[in-house]
Amino acid sequence: MVHGYWNFDGAKMSKSLGNVFHPVDAVALVQAAGVRYFVLREVTVGSDGNFSVQALAKRYNYDLANDFGNLVHRLITMGSRFRKGVIQPTIGEYTEHQELMQKAHRNFDSALNDYKTYRFKEALEAIWELVRELNRLIDDEKPWVLKKNQNQGDDERLDSFFAVSFQILRKVLGLLSPVMPSLSEKIHAQINYPGDKAWDDMDWDDFRADIELGWTLGKAEILLPKLDLENLENEMAERKETKVEQAAPAKEAEKKSEEPSYIGYEDWTKIKIIAVKVVKAEAVEGADKLLRLTVDDGSRQDRTIVSGIRKDYTPEDMTGRTIFIIDNLKPRKIFGIVSEGMLVAAGGQGDPVTLVAPINELAPGTPLG
Repeated sequence: MVHGYWNFDGAKMSKSLGNVFHPVDAVALVQAAGVRYFVLREVTVGSDGNFSVQALAKRYNYDLANDFGNLVHRLITMGSRFRKGVIQPTIGEYTEHQELMQKAHRNFDSALNDYKTYRFKEALEAIWELVRELNRLIDDEKPWVLKKNQNQGDDERLDSFFAVSFQILRKVLGLLSPVMPSLSEKIHAQINYPGDKAWDDMDWDDFRADIELGWTLGKAEILLPKLDLENLENEMAERKETKVEQAAPAKEAEKKSEEPSYIGYEDWTKIKIIAVKVVKAEAVEGADKLLRLTVDDGSRQDRTIVSGIRKDYTPEDMTGRTIFIIDNLKPRKIFGIVSEGMLVAAGGQGDPVTLVAPINELAPGTPLG
């Protein structure tokens, strides 16, 4: 699968033009769900797309915050108020409700087929058709009027309204799970659907099936707050200014790190380098890079040094050789063996290692400096 190019406000993105918008800033503005939805809803896979902060914010506000987020919040709130949070799953024999449920099944299958063929834009359009239908159902049924009037049949119709709304909303959440997994899971938990498996274990068949048990709703929370589009430019300018201020110390530190790093003479004098003679050398079993060296440092007591030079020096190469080591390095365990010093060498990091050694023979313990 190959995606197209994204332009910024109709022009190719370029650092020199300064028209680059970082994904982290987009997530901070509209959440990860908003970014994922915008990218998949805005263009057909394979085609080029145009990005702008205004387009992102409007798509988030109109589709997610208003159409979807407001729908979820209204349904849970009305269900809690008008039915004390207890929802029955049975849909009544009302033509509008039955036809809407049939449409939900058709759109579910259509969106699923679009997903399988990478037609994400078309899948989301089919899903949002159901979101708009549920919003229209609220306007048509006016559940607050049904609750208030209490005419004959109003209670049954109100129960059917909530049943069809929450049945379809569950299918919508399932279909949205690949696009906005965390948000869908949070809303599913708010509604507290009965009998469902753990969210990650739910599959398409689970979401397509209708609910057969009644349940009690959870607490409504606003998960998709609206953006203030009129003050969006000011808000983005403030975000950019804050980001620049936060980045300034890091840039200063980076600049300092590029400057030469000097040590004082007193630091150099702390390092003690001496000549030692290798008495014995052997490979460390189980470690293809390590040699275990027993060296004479002039103290009449042999010491052990473990070094990763085995690819460049064999045990036979090392036995009897005089080399230099850092004498006052704190001992540490290497492959379970206490190493009491470090060889002085050049190279490494992929290049052959060359040990630093005296031209003339030196007595063990002779200091370098």
